[in-house]
Amino acid sequence: MAFLLLKGIPSLAGHNQAPQADPDDFVDRLNYRYTVILLNVFSAIVTNRQFSSKQIQCWVPAMFTSGYEDYTNHICYITNTYYVNQTQKIPGTRAERQSLQLLYYQWIPFILCFLSILFYIPNLFWQSLMSRSGLDLKDIIEAGKSYKSIDRMDKRRKIMNYIIASIDEFIDDPRRGRENRHISLLKRIQAIFCCMYGKFQGNYFMMVYLLMKILYVLNSIGQLALLNEMLGIKYYRYGLELLQKLILLIQNQPLQQSYRQQGGLSKYFPKVTLCDFEVREPNHLYNSHRYTVECVLPNNLLFEQLFTFLFFWYTMIVILNIISLFTWSYSFIRPIRIKYVTTRLKLILIRHLRKSIMNTNEHSQEQQQESQPQPQLQQRQSTVADDSLLHRDDSHLDFANNYLKCDGIFVLRLLETNTSDFVVTHVIEELFYSYERKASQPVVLDGLAKMMSTLGPDQGLLSLGKLLFLPVMSDPKMAATFAKATTITATTTTTTTNSNMLLPSLTTTTTDDPL
Repeated sequence: MAFLLLKGIPSLAGHNQAPQADPDDFVDRLNYRYTVILLNVFSAIVTNRQFSSKQIQCWVPAMFTSGYEDYTNHICYITNTYYVNQTQKIPGTRAERQSLQLLYYQWIPFILCFLSILFYIPNLFWQSLMSRSGLDLKDIIEAGKSYKSIDRMDKRRKIMNYIIASIDEFIDDPRRGRENRHISLLKRIQAIFCCMYGKFQGNYFMMVYLLMKILYVLNSIGQLALLNEMLGIKYYRYGLELLQKLILLIQNQPLQQSYRQQGGLSKYFPKVTLCDFEVREPNHLYNSHRYTVECVLPNNLLFEQLFTFLFFWYTMIVILNIISLFTWSYSFIRPIRIKYVTTRLKLILIRHLRKSIMNTNEHSQEQQQESQPQPQLQQRQSTVADDSLLHRDDSHLDFANNYLKCDGIFVLRLLETNTSDFVVTHVIEELFYSYERKASQPVVLDGLAKMMSTLGPDQGLLSLGKLLFLPVMSDPKMAATFAKATTITATTTTTTTNSNMLLPSLTTTTTDDPL
């Protein structure tokens, strides 16, 4: 069992031939990966120890044979033992003794495995709902990591095009309601609490991811409470007393006498316990001999160290989960997420302006060195056009609010968490250019409508065709073919028009015929 658990750890940790792209942050991986690995390793160690050595060793009277001794060890192991401090009197009633029993000793490997499963459930929830979003976050993050590490510009260009195309297709889905749609109040309320309705409202990832964060917080806190029930001890009190002991040891202060008399920390994981069992006489059904023996629990020495470490680990997990939940919740606030995008757009604009100034300075130096400056180089083109939407703050706000929305900004933040701000800045720049091209489409359509109303139907259709097939016209061969087809169409149109002009005269002649 221990071998099988250890064998599955490398694949669980993600150490495969190729590095995995995880659509989450470090705190998430600390929950579903590293904590799961840790608990499984502890479970394997405990399992191996329990099956390779004696789990319990009881002191028996001298009259017991070896068979009696084995029986005593087994019966005390499966029926639980109880702990009473050496300075206290053993309770006389069975109910009092049962209230002091140690319920965890045999079940530690199973408890650890169960806890590891609980830590993995929120990740399964996230993976399941993420796969229904329509965007493969793993591929996006993996492409971002490749873009960061690859040096060849052609490959980086292809990777960036893939990232932009994937994100643009997701955030510009017609069902996401980029137009002003009339939604009932009930559906708006459902969009807040139900992911199915929030999928096309631009907040699907936000809702699912925050819900996963809440599950991690509840899971880590709930497991501390669950350990109280599973172990049958006040586990949180054990941790507080442990901290108190450490503080006293650091300050070189002796422990209180009352604390020592109560057994200190040994009362939670005692090494020496008591066991009661009865031996019935074969010929006397109602007569039995009751024995109380002392038993040594060697594994409790390991369990005490193990759960001491787990207490500090769980405390760290709880704190980090709460901090991560509030951090992501803060990042989803409307002004904060808008500022995240607009700040980077301004940095992009500043970078382009600096390039433009540098190009102008270099050009002026070249003109000073040359005796005859070339007229065609009098003014070098700027990296960003003067009429670009990148210069307008209102376009920055519209880009963040109506184009990216909350899901698009979440994808960018997650990409930054797993790659770098350098990659995300380039992605934002390319997405803004895509947004700028789409924002200019209504202007083009309005111009076409005016052109169709001003020109005739034939010339208007020809002009519309030229605009629609503008990429084709850039090719000389295709342009020549298109011009030839246009000439033929124009000739045919003229012939048809002349024929139609002759038809009325023929009709008139036929009508005036007296026959």
